[in-house]
Amino acid sequence: MYPNSFPGSLARKQKKGEQEFINHSASTKCNSPLGSASESSQESSPIYQNKNPKKNNTSKYQVSSKDKATTVTKQIQVVRQSITVNPKNTMNSHGKRNPQFEDVGDSSPVVLDVTKKQKLHNQKAKIVPKEQLQSPKSPAILTPFSPLAGSNKELTSLVALDCEMVMVDRCIHELARCSIVDYNGHVLFDEMIKPKGRITNYLTWVSGITPAHLKHAKPFEDYKEEILEILKGRTIVGHSLKHDFEVLNFFTPEKNTRDLAHFKLLKKEGKILSLKKMVSEHLDTEIQNGQHDSVEDARSAMAIYRKFEKEWEEQIKHSNYGMVRTQLLDDLKMFTQK
Repeated sequence: MYPNSFPGSLARKQKKGEQEFINHSASTKCNSPLGSASESSQESSPIYQNKNPKKNNTSKYQVSSKDKATTVTKQIQVVRQSITVNPKNTMNSHGKRNPQFEDVGDSSPVVLDVTKKQKLHNQKAKIVPKEQLQSPKSPAILTPFSPLAGSNKELTSLVALDCEMVMVDRCIHELARCSIVDYNGHVLFDEMIKPKGRITNYLTWVSGITPAHLKHAKPFEDYKEEILEILKGRTIVGHSLKHDFEVLNFFTPEKNTRDLAHFKLLKKEGKILSLKKMVSEHLDTEIQNGQHDSVEDARSAMAIYRKFEKEWEEQIKHSNYGMVRTQLLDDLKMFTQK
C-alpha cells in the first residue's frame, strides 16, 4: 500500500485543496469586473442594505478556528489574572484574605469544599466548635462539695437533711450535728449539738465528730424551733431519713419525703446501696473518704435527687393516681353494699 493511500494523508490533501480553492475564488472575485459589479449592485439594492454597517463590515473578514481558539484562551487568561490580582475578589469584609481561595500553582483560584473551608476559617479565627460550648440554658450540675454556681441561698420547697450521731449511755444514738441545705446546695442550717447523756463513743471514724467539736456546742432545745421551721411543710431529701427523723423527734408524711434508700432506680438487684456507692456510681465522684461530713452528705443526696427528679416525680404521680383510684373503688363498693 502506498503512503498516499492512508486516510490521514487523504484528509490532509482534501483540506489543502479546499483552502486553495477558497483563496483562488476570493482573488478572482476581487479582480473580475463581474464580481465587483455584482457586489456593487447588491450593495446598492435596498433589499441587501444592512441597517447595522458594523456587522456587515465584520462579516467580510473570515477568522480561522485556530485564531478563535487563541483569542478565547487569551480572554480566559485575562479573566483569571483579574480575579487573582484584584484584592476585592480574594478579601473578605474584614480586609482579610478569604480562606475559600487557595493558590495551587497556576493563576486560577480554587474553591474548596465546605468542610475544609470551615476548618480553615475556624483555625484562623480560633473558633471553638459548637459541641464544645456549654449552652447557657443547659442545667448546671450540683456537686457534693459546693453549692450550684450562679445560684443564691433561699428557703426552697425542697431541702436535703443529714444528721450525725454519737453514742451515749446504754448505746443510744443521740444527735450531735444537723445540716440542712436548699435545692441548690446552699447551707440553711449547720450546727454542732450537745447531747443530753454522757457520751461513750464519738464514732469519729463515721461521724467526723471529736470532743473539740462539742466543747462549746449548745443543746438541741436551743435549735429545735429553727430546725422545725425549716423542715415543716417542705419536701425533705436524704438517705435513710428514718434515723434522722428519730433523733430530731420529727415526723412528716411519706409524700413529703424523697428517701434515696427507697427509690427503685437507685437500688441494685433490690438491695439498698450506701450513699457513698450511690455517689460513686451516679455522680462519678468520691465522698466519705475517712470521715463523714453532714453538709457534704446532704448535698450529695440533693445532687442525686436532681439527677432523677423527673423520673421520681412521674413515679409518684402514677402511684398517687393508683391510690386515689383504689380508694374510690373501695368507697363505691361500700356505698353499693349499703
